[in-house]
Amino acid sequence: GEGEGEGEGEGKGEGEGEGEGEGDPNDDAGDLSNPVEVSLPLVRNIVLTQDDEDCFTFTNGIAGTMSFGTTDGAGGCPGDTVVSAYDVAGNFIVSDDNGGITPPCARLDFTNDAGTYTMCVTSKNGSPIDDIELGAQFRPRIFISEVASPVDAEARYVELYNTTLHTMTLFDMRIEIYQDGSFIPVVVAIPDGLVIPAAQPGTLGTCQFTIIKNAAAFNAVFPGATFDVALPGLELDGTDAIALYFGGQLLDVWGVIGLDGANQPWAYQGKSAQREVLVTTPQTTMAPLEWTVGTVFTPDSHVHP
Repeated sequence: GEGEGEGEGEGKGEGEGEGEGEGDPNDDAGDLSNPVEVSLPLVRNIVLTQDDEDCFTFTNGIAGTMSFGTTDGAGGCPGDTVVSAYDVAGNFIVSDDNGGITPPCARLDFTNDAGTYTMCVTSKNGSPIDDIELGAQFRPRIFISEVASPVDAEARYVELYNTTLHTMTLFDMRIEIYQDGSFIPVVVAIPDGLVIPAAQPGTLGTCQFTIIKNAAAFNAVFPGATFDVALPGLELDGTDAIALYFGGQLLDVWGVIGLDGANQPWAYQGKSAQREVLVTTPQTTMAPLEWTVGTVFTPDSHVHP
């Protein structure tokens, strides 16, 4: 059946990738003990022989949702498939049988921290199945939850939010600030290895990560508030577009890159722009209805829905 959530779920993905298996010359990939190494996203055509198991291993650099789906590539289903996920030690995590768009094809989402995982496709009763299209993708689960430009420029901050129920270890993350309508950003690298705690639904202040410019100024303006890292390059003036990147992938954005925010609805001079609590997905184009701009500042205290 179909499941959803942290470690169980739904999903169908697309992309591309390659790999070769060993053993049976008609096999498309190795088994759990000898999976083919790939990267996500992935689209791969496979054939399951009698009692066959086709397995693929991949590594993600940050917490996110990994999605897998089987179809015949044309909107149908070639047979009853099962998709299963395993951790780096080969321990079973979760599987799906009939969750695909066209049952009995499989469809599976699971969310976890950075790491190496293996996904295997089998026939439910071991019988051969031809012409299976396997799709897989990866979606990081982090976004900007607040940008703040108080009067004291040294006390300005950006808050990030971990939407998963798993600890998120940051790697190859950066903030890009586009000042005065420029398309050329000021790049603020986030040190590798910093951690955002797991979200706890319905709680306050458990799953965000606050980046500030200057600790003394921040503490003076927001006494009692906490932060996670001070990065002097965080130069905000309340009219700048801000983008969050993981490696070369744009994850989330505030404002409009290449447009000076002065006199725009998203300007935040002397104000804070906060993400609505029920939002759980980053956007590569700002969705204004997801944000509220006002004079209330809430550093390091976002609520998990």
